[in-house]
Amino acid sequence: MDASGEPDAPEADSEKVNALVEAWAQKHRRWQREWAARHAVGPDVLYHYTDAVGALGIVERRELWASNAAFLNDSTELVYVRGVLQEVLDELAAGDEPSRAVARYGHLMLRGLSESFYDVYVACFCENGDLLSQWRGYPRAGGGYSLGFDTRLLTQGNTACRRVVYDAEDQRAIIRRLFATIRDVHVEFGDAGETTLASFEVRIASQAFYGLAECSFCFKHPAFQEEREWRRVALCHKKGGDGSDGGPVVLMRATPTGLLPYIATELADGEAGAEQRALSEVVIGPGRHPDLAATAAERLLLKAGYAAPDEIVRPSDIPLRV
Repeated sequence: MDASGEPDAPEADSEKVNALVEAWAQKHRRWQREWAARHAVGPDVLYHYTDAVGALGIVERRELWASNAAFLNDSTELVYVRGVLQEVLDELAAGDEPSRAVARYGHLMLRGLSESFYDVYVACFCENGDLLSQWRGYPRAGGGYSLGFDTRLLTQGNTACRRVVYDAEDQRAIIRRLFATIRDVHVEFGDAGETTLASFEVRIASQAFYGLAECSFCFKHPAFQEEREWRRVALCHKKGGDGSDGGPVVLMRATPTGLLPYIATELADGEAGAEQRALSEVVIGPGRHPDLAATAAERLLLKAGYAAPDEIVRPSDIPLRV
């Protein structure tokens, strides 16, 4: 299986293969429904922490930048899931023949995570808009800003909101159930023959790999669980990025650690327009002059068309010394 999840298929009886694929599809749809249910219900407001430059750009341009996940501060962002996956594959490799067959298939998927043709771009949010660990990441003199967004409006366009999973056993259980959909077909159709089973694995490769890829940007080390993070996610082909294929345009910005690829995602208001703005709250982080910072934020929002900015701007309750 190559990085796109499409290996070359051996010759096989197409009707038999179709039967295996349909049996798997029913099981996989159940897994997809369980996975989707994790992200379907969340808080009404999600908070994005940023500095003064970020807050100014978000409000004035009405867009939110999603950064290439491979460049995020936590170096384990995209590799953490590989360790979780390896644990599950080791369990399967120690089991019966259907389990061992799935383990072999899973190792191809593991390699595919490193060779994927797509880059993942994420904008990060927290359920808590006034979190000490987040404020500590911003300069004390200028402080930070926590921008609260209407969660329903973050899912518009070609983006999706995903809840980050922190519990290690929960992570393993999710991947076990994903691989169980394949193992169950091996057990049910064990007499189909190696060629038919191999062709079946080829046919389902893209969908199965996509499920695993979703886990790769939704799993995070348990040490970060205080953040209760959600992510607004978009995919971009590694060979694209100029918008010619209908996908997003990849831009670059300078950061203290070097160049960072990002894409600009639109922040759309609701159908009620001015009565349903995407930005619903602004929390002013601890700083030397919180009153002035709040006044400046209110003026910015007023200029951007917000009718009563003083009703959505508030100072942090964290007594952080600056």
